[in-house]
Amino acid sequence: MPARGFYFMAAPTHTGVEHFKPIPLRVGSSLPSRVAFALRRFVDLQLGTIWTFLGPRLADLHGDLLDVGCGEMPYRSFLPEAVRYTGIDVPQAGAFDMQGNAEILAFDGLYIPFPDATFDAILCTEVLEHSPEPMALIAEMHRVLKPGGEADCHGAFFRPCSLCPL
Repeated sequence: MPARGFYFMAAPTHTGVEHFKPIPLRVGSSLPSRVAFALRRFVDLQLGTIWTFLGPRLADLHGDLLDVGCGEMPYRSFLPEAVRYTGIDVPQAGAFDMQGNAEILAFDGLYIPFPDATFDAILCTEVLEHSPEPMALIAEMHRVLKPGGEADCHGAFFRPCSLCPL
């Protein structure tokens, strides 16, 4: 595991209007839902890679975690019970067939509505490539991350082993 710090899988670029409609990651509790999701992880190389990579990393976390662009909160199940989870997403997530959840806090996609140095860890999975200003969003995540904290950011179509310290 790399040293603690702020890591991202690539610096995406984004221009223009969002045209791609991501498929929601839903992990249901029924047996057919769990089987369907396991098959999707097998077929979808990107999802399978991120799922495999995040499991051990998130299992070791403690303190307060911010999940930026949390969608259906699929990675929450990896967290120890003691981790205090906060999920944020844009109000337009419904346009991507995301189901509403009262636990998810709305944010404008750029400004993270928390004070400086609030979170011990940040998770941002397949979000930066949808942001019109990804570097500004990364700066916001850095702002709300406590000194010595860790942020894991993963973007679509990026190699899973290209972690780079900021």
